[in-house]
Amino acid sequence: MDQIKIDKKTGLEKFSFNKKELETKLIDFWQWSGSDLISNSYRGLLAEYIVGLDLGVTNKIRMEWSPYDLKFNGLCIEVKSSAYIQSWSQKQFSKISFNIPPTYPWNYKTNSYSKYKTRPSHFYVFCLLNFKNPKTINPMNFDQWDFYIIPTYRLTNLIGNQKTITLNRLKQLEVTLIE
Repeated sequence: MDQIKIDKKTGLEKFSFNKKELETKLIDFWQWSGSDLISNSYRGLLAEYIVGLDLGVTNKIRMEWSPYDLKFNGLCIEVKSSAYIQSWSQKQFSKISFNIPPTYPWNYKTNSYSKYKTRPSHFYVFCLLNFKNPKTINPMNFDQWDFYIIPTYRLTNLIGNQKTITLNRLKQLEVTLIE
């Protein structure tokens, strides 16, 4: 079976039932499911989008199972996100770390996983929502983010198969910081 072609949605598409359009629109679902931009999963998607905006590659639809997050000028980019503040109740700020394990990348064209663990990107962009006021945190304010960039080969050479990396360790790797 061929891969399904996904069209970019506007949010105005209506749900239907019994061959009749309902008043409920796709944007209603998006608002219901994706308004918590501070949660780990949506903050990560937002970080990918912000990096994609900067690179000018948000014209294509995000592919959920791609072995990397973005592609720019033939370069594959992995985007990772972390934050001091979470949307749940906290007694203290979260410790900043990023998941970076080598994986068995899935190939959507062949519908199979690689036989070898790897980090299948050319670059990592680590996105830190670097803001500590829960009353005014706004992940849509780019001023509240810091971005650290490192070539994947360099990351792998310096940390091997390590599965996570802390912000302090990341800074020791002489990453490029974009504030």
